[in-house]
Amino acid sequence: MLRLTLAALLALALAACGPLPRPFQPDEKTPDDNPLLLLPDFGGVVVPPAFGLPDEPARAFAEAVAEALRRADVPANVKAGNPSSLILDLQVEVAAGRARAAASLVDPKGVALAERRSEAVVRGDPADPATWRTLADPLAGAIVGAIKPEAAAARALPAVRIAGVTGAPGDGARALERSLAFHLEKAGLRIADVPGPEVIAVAGTVAIADAGADTRRLRVTWQVSDAKGADLGRVDMQNPVPVRVLERQWAELAYEIAGASADGIRDIAERFRVRPK
Repeated sequence: MLRLTLAALLALALAACGPLPRPFQPDEKTPDDNPLLLLPDFGGVVVPPAFGLPDEPARAFAEAVAEALRRADVPANVKAGNPSSLILDLQVEVAAGRARAAASLVDPKGVALAERRSEAVVRGDPADPATWRTLADPLAGAIVGAIKPEAAAARALPAVRIAGVTGAPGDGARALERSLAFHLEKAGLRIADVPGPEVIAVAGTVAIADAGADTRRLRVTWQVSDAKGADLGRVDMQNPVPVRVLERQWAELAYEIAGASADGIRDIAERFRVRPK
């Protein structure tokens, strides 16, 4: 399998990004009345490989978008549709690890129904759809909002604020905060710097106990709360850890802990949906 780093994709992506291909610049204009409102029963959405990326990353990004649409109960795939399927054309540019994407949703006749854009930091193997989730999820969410705005509002994930870590020695707290933010973004969650009504807070607590001459039992608890401080759930992790690791390798340890915690925190966020105003 072809493996490329995002840095290596830069020249390829920028070279491919001239004027957006049709239907980003459709010949026909969308009428003022949203035609999506006339499509209560459509044949799903087909998501072809993205323009502006090599083959494998182009397919991986398309699959990430299709997967995000399916999570929002919109039938979507990267293969063939049917005569009534909508088509979501994608364009991606990558520069210095930051990606910009544009999407154009068109009907079977090529008439533009909606256009949306997204931008995010992207890290990882570009041939893996999971790498693109931070870019694909908000883009798909915007498209869902165009197709069925009430459902999209009800299903929107809250942003997450890292509310600090206590009990970690040395630079462990900072390392855990930074690593958790990275893994939560990779899992498709937006990181917020300040509290807000649509922001949940994640606070970490570290506890270390003796487990032998050269070993300690490390326990990390992530408490998740809503904007009013009400408990939404928690994620607990504990393992024996060599003393030398606790003393010298917090960066690596924090990365592993945060990576193992992110899915549990996302699951809590999935259950805490922002309600329509």
